Amino acid sequence: MNKNVSKIIMGVAILVVIIIVGMLVKNNNEEDNTNNNTNAVSETVEDTSDLSVSAIIDNGDTTTSYDKKVSSGTTALELMNLISTDDGIVLGTTEYDFGTIIDSIDGVGDDTEDGKYWSFYVNDELSVVGMGDYPVNDNDSILMKYQAL
Repeated sequence: MNKNVSKIIMGVAILVVIIIVGMLVKNNNEEDNTNNNTNAVSETVEDTSDLSVSAIIDNGDTTTSYDKKVSSGTTALELMNLISTDDGIVLGTTEYDFGTIIDSIDGVGDDTEDGKYWSFYVNDELSVVGMGDYPVNDNDSILMKYQAL
């Protein structure tokens, strides 16, 4: 019993740290963007190119890959919503003050007993920002992985 409680506490603690780091990075990026926007007022850049992005869903038993073309400025969360619409993937989400969390994909959801949750990776690195705050880049690989934290 104590091992399970310890796993749950550890999982929640790690999740809280990830969320706090994400909020700090977001605030720092917003300050940088404010400074950059004042310098770019006189510049007009037209970017209509499509980005090639792959999304991978690894639920622990199967791994499925989706290649998509998206427009510049599309976030990882919007990419997942596009896959949901185009490919029939069912996403379960929860809205928080800091953003939206995907907490289930095709019925596979948070398992507090085993400490398993959906994690968001960009190019094989655990993301430090939320999916709604990460604009995808050309050739990015977005991974949703169901794993113990």
